[in-house]
Amino acid sequence: VTECATEISGFGKVREIPATRDSAYTDEGYLTEFIPPRLRDVALEIYDFCIVPQTTGYAHATMDAEVLAKFLMAEIRKGVKVEDYRVWWHSHAFMSAYFSTIDTGTIDDSSDFLYLVSLVMNHRLKYQARLDWYAPERDWTNVSLVVRQSGAETKMREAIRAEIAEKITPIKYYYG
Repeated sequence: VTECATEISGFGKVREIPATRDSAYTDEGYLTEFIPPRLRDVALEIYDFCIVPQTTGYAHATMDAEVLAKFLMAEIRKGVKVEDYRVWWHSHAFMSAYFSTIDTGTIDDSSDFLYLVSLVMNHRLKYQARLDWYAPERDWTNVSLVVRQSGAETKMREAIRAEIAEKITPIKYYYG
């Protein structure tokens, strides 16, 4: 997020891992009973973030549906389980990190998923994260993140910069 001057958006994969007592309980110390049973006893590990080609500005990031379809088809051809892409992340660049009405509309329209983890961040490294599920009933909750670093941050930043340069088309604003 901090490597892109404008807003940016992408996806990530999730895997379900057995939950420890700490990850299954809220800060108040009780299991969140309103979460669907399938998600109560797992921690969701987000991995393998990706960026698809998009047009960006200071208040939006737009991905073309055809580009997204081509990305998913390429992943399927490589044998990737595309159903693991259950994370939608995006930035608000220099604005506050919150889910706007456009963001919540995007989340609401993502009902093809069993569940979706959504993350919005800004350049000050503030974030909001939420977990939405669509069955048996539609609901959502805010979630907290635990971030693990890989130790290869410098090499990863170089790769991220290259990917941003390749896939992001910023809109030029002209005044006058």
